[in-house]
This record gives sequence, structure tokens and C-alpha cells, in this order.
Amino acid sequence: MTAKVHECCQIPGDNVSVVSADQYLNEGRWQWCLVVRREATESDLNDNQYLESVGDTIWHTSVGISHCPFCGECLPGVQVRSQGAEAEFLHVDFSAWSSTTR
Repeated sequence: MTAKVHECCQIPGDNVSVVSADQYLNEGRWQWCLVVRREATESDLNDNQYLESVGDTIWHTSVGISHCPFCGECLPGVQVRSQGAEAEFLHVDFSAWSSTTR
């Protein structure tokens, strides 16, 4: 299955994206999510024995969304509800031997 990606010129940097939520969130309430990643630098490799190479993901956070937080566009396939939906997010930390999910 090909990932859906929202192309928005206002998204800041390479470590932020708006993508289909089925890759990141399990509840099925959200079709889209905002993903923010922190990737390892050379300095991180020197400080953490568990990281192997520059560019490895140290952590990522995913938040269910219905609109792009940067341009405000309603994302394709989203049915806007009159009442706000309960928030869903996932934070995964890969900086240690075993990753943790919060």
C-alpha cells in the first residue's frame, strides 16, 4: 500500500510530515496524522551507545489530525464532525535498547 502524503509548502523542514494515519495510529479514528521525528546527528552518536548511524530515528511523535496545521486545508477523505474528536497521539522513543511507547 502506498502512503498518502499531504504536500504542503508551509511544512517546516524534513522531519515534519502530514501522512496517512494507518501507518502510525491504531485506533482507526484518524485518516491523517502529523508526524514529527528527531534523527540522530554525529553528536548524538557520541552521547548514546544505542544509536548506530547518523539519520537513525531517535524518536517520533504522531498526532491524529483532520486539517493541515500549516495551511489549514481539510485533508482528503476527512468528514468534519460538528463536535471535536478525542485526541489520539503516539510517541515512540528509540534512544535506548528497547523502545518505549507513550
